[in-house]
Amino acid sequence: MRLDAYDVVMRLRRVISELRGAPFCEVKVRLLRHAGREARVEGEYALRSLFSSVEEGEFEAVLDEELNPISVSIRPRAKPSVRAWVAR
Repeated sequence: MRLDAYDVVMRLRRVISELRGAPFCEVKVRLLRHAGREARVEGEYALRSLFSSVEEGEFEAVLDEELNPISVSIRPRAKPSVRAWVAR
């Protein structure tokens, strides 16, 4: 399995955005590791609606060898943090 960080981030953005019903999603990956034919990913996400923060939290995901999500676990924070996320 070849892991391309850009592809992983883009797929996770799309999946989390669809799961939570927000138009924009930023993803920061903290941990990306192989587990057999799967990849385990941990990190943070921030959902946005135009320029306001809607929700922030942490996620854990398991991706198959084609980087399709097998499972995604989302843990929203009680309140969005004040710190700014920089789009990359």
